[in-house]
Amino acid sequence: MGIKEKLKKPWWWYLLLVSVILILFSGGALAYKALFLTHNIVSQKLTLSGNKNSLGVTKLKGEEEGRVNVLFLGIGVEGQQGADLTDTIMLASLDLRQNNVALISIPRDLYIKVPDLGYSKINAVYTWGNKEEYPGGGGQLMMETVSKILGVPLNYYVVVDFDAFKEIVNTLGGIDIKVEKDIYDYEYPSPNERGYSPFILKKGDYHMDGDLALKYVRSRKSTSDFDRARRQQQVILAIRDKALSLKILANPKKVYELYNTLEKHIKTNFQLPEIARAIELAQNFKLENVNNVVLDDSTQGLLYADNVNGAYVLRPYSEDFSEIQKFVEFCLYEGPQVKKENATIELENGTGWFNLAQDVAKRLKQYNLNIVATTTADRYDYTKSIIYDQSEGQKPTTVSFLAEYFGASVVKKKKESPSDPDIIVIIGQSFLNLYNQQKSY
Repeated sequence: MGIKEKLKKPWWWYLLLVSVILILFSGGALAYKALFLTHNIVSQKLTLSGNKNSLGVTKLKGEEEGRVNVLFLGIGVEGQQGADLTDTIMLASLDLRQNNVALISIPRDLYIKVPDLGYSKINAVYTWGNKEEYPGGGGQLMMETVSKILGVPLNYYVVVDFDAFKEIVNTLGGIDIKVEKDIYDYEYPSPNERGYSPFILKKGDYHMDGDLALKYVRSRKSTSDFDRARRQQQVILAIRDKALSLKILANPKKVYELYNTLEKHIKTNFQLPEIARAIELAQNFKLENVNNVVLDDSTQGLLYADNVNGAYVLRPYSEDFSEIQKFVEFCLYEGPQVKKENATIELENGTGWFNLAQDVAKRLKQYNLNIVATTTADRYDYTKSIIYDQSEGQKPTTVSFLAEYFGASVVKKKKESPSDPDIIVIIGQSFLNLYNQQKSY
């Protein structure tokens, strides 16, 4: 059963959903126009059909807590090999109080255990949920799985296939993309998924149609899955920018074209009143500071590469995903304020463990902390980490985060010189023990 057969929604339901998806990544004054346009069109349709009720609005799941989390999944086209495998797994976390968005990409090769089903790469979970007739299907199972990994509640999911992606880009008239590095992918799948159709793209500026944009976000053989995740986020934002420039949501013809595309190739658990509410809330969004995050196995990453029965997989350093959850919590809640504070930080090794301060500095790089120095402490027998707050109370969020991260006590202290760092962290043995446990897999 394909996506089209599974969905039995009226056409205007999809019209609203088109608006929501684009608004979430556009924001600003367009939302007013979109709300007016879609509400009037749907209200007229309801009236003509004899339904005198208003459109109806309900609060979104997570709205009362101030955050709505939407899981976006990209899959292949029905009939292709592995069509239900999720090539794209991305959380869009919408902060309704600060009116910003965080995009967090999860690599498809992450190796996990799914209760009652066993171990697998995460990209197969959606397929499992559909085949095993899991309550709510693959979308629900993916939401529950990703929620446990990231440590945040998932409220909604949206599944889009490759054809929808291509047609959205084409309907917008193409998108402008800056390619940061050459791509030489000699194993890019051919259109019928039998054999290869080499994909080569040199570094530079491109105006991409749907076919080229799809290849750009799918290719991974000559770069990495993490580069691909970054390209996917780049393209999403490019689609947003193009929709803004065309004032797409104020153009009924374009909205209908997008509706015709998504109606055939989308699956979601959004309900009509929730879509209407999302449109109302979208008018408050300001996306100047979208936080883009990719979980990876880089030097400062939280994952490492492994092999299971000859297959490449990724595992978390913290087997219970606690380190990933701590990082995601930071990105969603503390990260924006820490970035604003821009505290200068010095790490001092108080354990005697070779290069500990330098290694931890690499790990902390992903938190966008301004670490200005790594050195050794005055002695090697600190049992617990200590933080010296020399900021005179000006960097509270950064101090609080570091205290929790290192399990450290905080001591207020005045700078001896204006050039001294705002915060000094002396790393103790208790943190080293935890750090070595995480790095021992």
